[in-house]
Amino acid sequence: YGLAASLPPLLAAGILALTPLTFLLSTARNAHKLVDKLALALGLALYPLVQLLQTGVDIMICGLTAGTIAYGVHWIRRRA
Repeated sequence: YGLAASLPPLLAAGILALTPLTFLLSTARNAHKLVDKLALALGLALYPLVQLLQTGVDIMICGLTAGTIAYGVHWIRRRA
């Protein structure tokens, strides 16, 4: 982060975006079951809405909500 502060803004933004992008791509690549894919898709879809709340813990709220919904869908499908 210290190095990014001394770089031009566009380059710094690109470098700082590498970590979350790498995490997202590795999570998507390793999602084999429907519940994993559903949780990832719901998390991506819900984030813009949760971010509007401006709580400071928007990623945690989004992840817990998406994961809970995906688990519920998985549980219902397994019982059927």
